[in-house]
Amino acid sequence: MSIIILLSDLCLNRNKEAIEWLEERYEFECIYEIINNGPEVLHEDEERIDYGLTVRHAFTRLMITLWIDRTENVKIILPNRIRIWNKLENA
Repeated sequence: MSIIILLSDLCLNRNKEAIEWLEERYEFECIYEIINNGPEVLHEDEERIDYGLTVRHAFTRLMITLWIDRTENVKIILPNRIRIWNKLENA
C-alpha cells in the first residue's frame, strides 16, 4: 500500500505530469470499485472481494489527488475591475 500512497503523494499540488501519467493507468471506475469495497456480485456463486481498510484508505487518497483535486475543478474567482462611480459614492 505504500506504493499507492507514494503515487497519491506524487499527485499532490496538482502535479500535471504525474496526473497525466497515472490517469492512463488508474481509471476512475477501477479506483471507485476498490473504494466501494469491490465489485458487486454478478452471480450467486461468486464472492464479493473484501478490501481491507488500509487498501481502501490508500486508494481514497489516490482518488482525491488524481481525480478530484484537479486544476479544472478549481473555481477561479476573478476580481471585479469595473467601478461604477454612482455606486462608489453611495457605498
